[in-house]
Amino acid sequence: MRTALAMALVFLIACVGCGLEPGVKASREPGDERDQAAHHRWLVRKQLTDIRQESLVDEKKALDSLNALKNTIREKKLLIDQALIAEIDAEIEFMAGHIAREPRPPLTATQQAKLARAHYSRGKDLFDDIIRTDPGKRHYGKAIAEFDQAILLQPGYAEAYLARGYACYYAGRNARAIEDYSQAIRLGLETTPHGPSPYLLRGFAWVYEGKYEKAIDDYNRAIDLEPENSVAWYNRGVAYKRLGKETRGEADMARARELGFQD
Repeated sequence: MRTALAMALVFLIACVGCGLEPGVKASREPGDERDQAAHHRWLVRKQLTDIRQESLVDEKKALDSLNALKNTIREKKLLIDQALIAEIDAEIEFMAGHIAREPRPPLTATQQAKLARAHYSRGKDLFDDIIRTDPGKRHYGKAIAEFDQAILLQPGYAEAYLARGYACYYAGRNARAIEDYSQAIRLGLETTPHGPSPYLLRGFAWVYEGKYEKAIDDYNRAIDLEPENSVAWYNRGVAYKRLGKETRGEADMARARELGFQD
């Protein structure tokens, strides 16, 4: 049976069709094979990186993932060069040998929680450093990768979902941000003591998607939870105005200014 990581690769391949991004129609020009091969290599290498991280938690499960990855490459007839196949084979051989020589039990729940917090903290530090020094370039991949690992270790880590969503939003990946904010909310995170609520942040992302009614719903919830949140009042006003509701929008923006918002 394929592991979750290998199944994720199958899903990615299905989405990209012939190596293109989801939603992009695949071309059938002869010269596309080179692009397809490059994209397939990127997908497999990303999966290999995830499996190596998984091995920190459970080597046996990671070994199963490696074997499933190799089977997926063969079954889907991916355009993967022999050097990458050899790298996967070497990883399988090394991991199998290491397990045989030095069997290591999976991390305990306490150890997983501690390691997840470490990844989360590193992600926050990386994100804060980029925001402070060079926000325009949107190089948030390393921070997002740290949040990925925190979530892999602790699937119920609501704060990590919120932080990853925020990083994805800044990286221009609104759909992923909305998904992460929604998961944080499902996990019970509605407000945070030192930052904006996931409802407010999801509202921002809905605005960038042009879905103003959904944004207003989230701003409503943010205001219900924090009645004096001037940012929520102001941005709800902006959303109303973009729907053509000028009077309602101006009223919300005036209320925001009363609460100290400066535009």
